[in-house]
Amino acid sequence: MTTQTETSPSSIVIETFGIVWHCPKQAAIFQRLCHQFPQTFMAQSPPKPLSLSVREGLHSHLQPLIQSGKITKSLLKKTMKTYTKSEVYLQQLMLGGSRYNLQGSPEGCITEK
Repeated sequence: MTTQTETSPSSIVIETFGIVWHCPKQAAIFQRLCHQFPQTFMAQSPPKPLSLSVREGLHSHLQPLIQSGKITKSLLKKTMKTYTKSEVYLQQLMLGGSRYNLQGSPEGCITEK
C-alpha cells in the first residue's frame, strides 16, 4: 500500500509497504524500479532481500537515465540505502532464505555478515 502524507508545505512523506520516503525524488525512483523490475521491487508487498549483484545491474539498466541527467548516481545510491536500511527490509533479512536478482530469481543466500 502506498500512502502520502503532507507534514508541512514543503515536505511530503510517502510510504510504500513500511518504507518511508521523505524525499519525493527517491520515492519516484523507487516507483520506477517497481515498474521496471516488478518481480523484485514491489510497493504492495514486503521487500525481497536483494542479491549482491543488484547494484551493478541497476547502474547498467539505468545508465541511459543517468547519462541524460534524469537521475543521478548519488540519488540512486541514497534511494537504495533508504530501501535496504528500512526496518521492513531488515526484518526480511532476519528471516533468512534467498536473495533475489533484478529478474526476481533467487541468486545467493542470506548470510550472517
